[in-house]
Amino acid sequence: MNLTKHELVKRALQREKVRLQKFRAVAKTSSSSAQTPVYSNVGDGEYLMRIAIGSSRSPAIAILDTGSDLIWFQCKPCKPCFSQPSPTFNPKTSSTYKLLPCNNKYCQALPYYVCDSKNYCSYEYGYGGGFDSEGYLSSETFTFKDASFPNIAFGCPTSNEGEFPKADGLIGMGAGPLSFISQFSYGPKIFSYCLGPVGSPEVGSLSLGSFAIALPKNVPSIEVPLHPDSNNPTFYYVSLHGVSVGEAKLSGLSSVFETTGGCILDSGTTLTYVPPQVYQFILDKLATKIPLRPYLYGGSQGLTMCWEHTKNVTFPEIVLYFDNGKKWGIPSSSYLIADTIDKISLICTVLLDSTELGINIIGNYFQQHNVIRYDITKSTVTIAGPTDCSKI
Repeated sequence: MNLTKHELVKRALQREKVRLQKFRAVAKTSSSSAQTPVYSNVGDGEYLMRIAIGSSRSPAIAILDTGSDLIWFQCKPCKPCFSQPSPTFNPKTSSTYKLLPCNNKYCQALPYYVCDSKNYCSYEYGYGGGFDSEGYLSSETFTFKDASFPNIAFGCPTSNEGEFPKADGLIGMGAGPLSFISQFSYGPKIFSYCLGPVGSPEVGSLSLGSFAIALPKNVPSIEVPLHPDSNNPTFYYVSLHGVSVGEAKLSGLSSVFETTGGCILDSGTTLTYVPPQVYQFILDKLATKIPLRPYLYGGSQGLTMCWEHTKNVTFPEIVLYFDNGKKWGIPSSSYLIADTIDKISLICTVLLDSTELGINIIGNYFQQHNVIRYDITKSTVTIAGPTDCSKI
């Protein structure tokens, strides 16, 4: 188990202060399907993919994000804008680029927009914590490897303020009307991803349409219902009824999760946030199962559940129980991470109390080594694993 990733968590926590403030506030195609590699952004905790924009096939690196809807990439001219790894997309080089008018349904789906003097849709999109984006809602062709999808509405920012990770933009895969999967009309509204280890160069994948239907063979899987919320249509809510650590189980948690904002699956958040009762239960049970000295001061990166890592020990599995009776086992490699303070080697969980956040999140660290498949029409999510994502 690779546990030398504490710097990743430090950056992830810094970035998530921005991202999670948004949660508080909300809160012609060559194929009918597509599949493209997904890889971890070493040092920041997101998962990235390479796409091409427009008839010019301008290369771009995008964050895969199931916790937001708007697709956006910086566009020339862009002042001020953050530094990005690829050349900034120039709409003038693409014959398929179009500005969208204010009466377009996607413009009207934005949380805030204004009509300019030519009736084009100008928007502002805030993520909280200092990152804000302004630009024009446009449409363009997006290419994933060999599959191209035209007339996809996206934000073309001409001004961005704040820090952003090592990417050129973002592919929103949430459940709201602006997301890529909601606009996807070339096959079944299904997508899946398989995430390799956080902080590792190991490649996983994102699959769309018919490519996402098949699951890996001889791998255990569960299907659980999604519970859409009309007040927060972006998020993929699941209903958790219990959690166990080893043989100890805490049941009857449905109302606990519901009264603390519900629980969502999110590929764009690294850590996992749970209600205080659940957090304390896991802390107490791990303390009885792990023969290591607790480190009472917490980790250097803000993680609060840590032990001095003085010897190799066996760690119990954390199991999540869903409303339909299905259960998902989380191995220690997907909930523990290493840290160091004053030359003391620590091991910490990637769990935090969700009280201040106001919503519970199963983040991407928990989701590693699994195929996560979302069926929008059936309103279900299937989890298949553990599996080797590099072979999907």
